[in-house]
Amino acid sequence: MDLPRITDFEILEKLGAGSYATVYRARHKKLKSYHAIKFVEMSSLSHSSRENLITEIRLLRCLNHKYIVTLQDFFWDDKTIYIVLEYCNAGSLSTFIRSKKSLPEATCKYFLRQLATAVQYMRSNDICHFDLKPQNLLLTRSQGNSVSLKVADFGFAQHLKLGEMNQQLKGSLLYMAPEIVRKHQYDAKADLWSIGVILYECLFGRAPYTSKTIEELLGRIRSCEKIRLPPNVCISKECEDLLCGLLEHDPAKRISFNDFFNHTFLDLKTFPSEKTLQKAIELVTKAVEYDEKHDYKEAYYLYCSSLQYFVPLITEESDANKRLALRSRALSYMKRAEEIKNALSHSSPALKTALDIGRQGELYLYEHKFQLALETFTSALGVMVPFLNKEPKGERRILLVQQLENWMKEAESIKNILSAKEMEAEPKITQTVRSCCLQ
Repeated sequence: MDLPRITDFEILEKLGAGSYATVYRARHKKLKSYHAIKFVEMSSLSHSSRENLITEIRLLRCLNHKYIVTLQDFFWDDKTIYIVLEYCNAGSLSTFIRSKKSLPEATCKYFLRQLATAVQYMRSNDICHFDLKPQNLLLTRSQGNSVSLKVADFGFAQHLKLGEMNQQLKGSLLYMAPEIVRKHQYDAKADLWSIGVILYECLFGRAPYTSKTIEELLGRIRSCEKIRLPPNVCISKECEDLLCGLLEHDPAKRISFNDFFNHTFLDLKTFPSEKTLQKAIELVTKAVEYDEKHDYKEAYYLYCSSLQYFVPLITEESDANKRLALRSRALSYMKRAEEIKNALSHSSPALKTALDIGRQGELYLYEHKFQLALETFTSALGVMVPFLNKEPKGERRILLVQQLENWMKEAESIKNILSAKEMEAEPKITQTVRSCCLQ
């Protein structure tokens, strides 16, 4: 098939086609840069599709965010409108899910945090997307091999403040909030339902209302059929809580945007940004100051707190040299925190024993020796709980309580995994994210 020709660009391949547009991968002849160009045939545009196209161009010109596809240019001739977009070289979240069948919880969280920051930015500009789905979440891989998500296709998007209502039918049925189908009246919280469906599909490999026919799908939506989690699949309590909050049929009871952005599963306060880097540097600077003053308990607490910000920064950094530098700094702080922890626990033999046992449990967990890990964590907790009852108030007690709670969560997660293994010969295990500040 012959590829179309266009001034200044070399058309390389067809990426996809919709009802009124075809998208091609192209290279700028002079700049040698790669782009996705949407070819829109004017003759194929209905009134509604023309309105959608104008909306998409108008909104994308105003939006500037790391996790939203960039509109780089647009122009036209007598027959065609050309929209030059940022090229995303790793396909879509939809194809990624299909290739993996389902995604580990940690991977779901990785992508959901990126989507949440994009939606947070859109809400700060009173913009609703109204067509959030895995097909419209594109992926791009950097030279450093990190993958980023980009929100695309703003054809159904519009300005809508919180509380304002809309009545126009918008979206893709499988991801559409039930109030759109049932009442034809909805507000910005319809996007939260779509995010819930996306999270569900990432975790379990299919949307909750996946059906064989449109009639069956409509029936399940109109009846507000209860959404159930697949049996024998283990996810963390935090993840389940967020998922249930997003997939609440009644928009009045659905999780709010503010509660979504502040949910513990997302933990957006440590999400990589200039602010989190500044926070990490601020914390570690204070840690060094207390370390030099020999206030080791406070120094230890601050070193651990800084690592909660440094580690996500390392994960997200696309520049290999910067990532190496950040990793080196984080390892040095981690080493110093470990030295202080050993010194603090040395004065209490029972505490040192409990921490050593707990660390062994962590190793068993990393090796997927779940039964041994559970037994070891149980032993560590058996030593630490009586010790904490006698521990006076202070920074060390706060840190020990944090460690205790973390191991209790790990033990509970392992119990769920072992239960799943008993019910299914080959279970799908989703590891919980470990964020132990004492590791």
